[in-house]
Amino acid sequence: MKFLSLLFVCLLGFSHLSYAQLKIAPTRIVAQGEQASTHKLFIENTTSDPMRVKVSVVYRSALAGNDKSKTRLEQDIEVQEDLSKFVKVSPPIIGNLKPNQRRTVRVRIQGLPAEYEEGEYRTYLLFQPIPLKDDKILDDGNAQGMTMNLDFIINTMIPVYAQKGAVEHSVRLDCKPNAVRVFNEGNYQLKGKLVAGNQVQNVFLVRDSSLEKTVTHSKGAQFVVDDQIIGSCN
Repeated sequence: MKFLSLLFVCLLGFSHLSYAQLKIAPTRIVAQGEQASTHKLFIENTTSDPMRVKVSVVYRSALAGNDKSKTRLEQDIEVQEDLSKFVKVSPPIIGNLKPNQRRTVRVRIQGLPAEYEEGEYRTYLLFQPIPLKDDKILDDGNAQGMTMNLDFIINTMIPVYAQKGAVEHSVRLDCKPNAVRVFNEGNYQLKGKLVAGNQVQNVFLVRDSSLEKTVTHSKGAQFVVDDQIIGSCN
């Protein structure tokens, strides 16, 4: 019996994902929150063995892991932003995905209720490849006791966003001598670069969150979004 390891891959964006077992395209969905929409994902088995693939809608906290540099700015924001109940996938299980075979998964996103405030809501699609030699699907991803040709099971997540209203950013910097905390006080995700001297660091923040970056010197540091300076340290 081979030793089996479980790996988890979370994609925030790329045109496609190709990593060992599954190729998925696209790797993110962004929908208009005011109206219902349907989206197609293509999934391909890149191994030499047939597999079953389970597709689930799951919410993942932005604070997952041991990274203490991240915070959320509202206590219940993770309940507010969870899009999961508005997302349906079809089919939820691909029963037999043959080697090099491509299948389509449809994702239906309902329009958000009128009482939902303008902003960005999110969840994730979890793709779980399961060898056909296994007799049962394990909801929690555990795979102890499997006999299989694959050395690793790689679970993959891609984000699903619904944006309601026009995207606006609200950014604040807290500058310390050797660190800068970026506050995303808006209701939408934020992608930018923190530039401090010769240091350039990418920053990605979900709505209502903050992230601290270590720098050599914070004086004169700038936060840049789409080539525009939207915050600086004096």
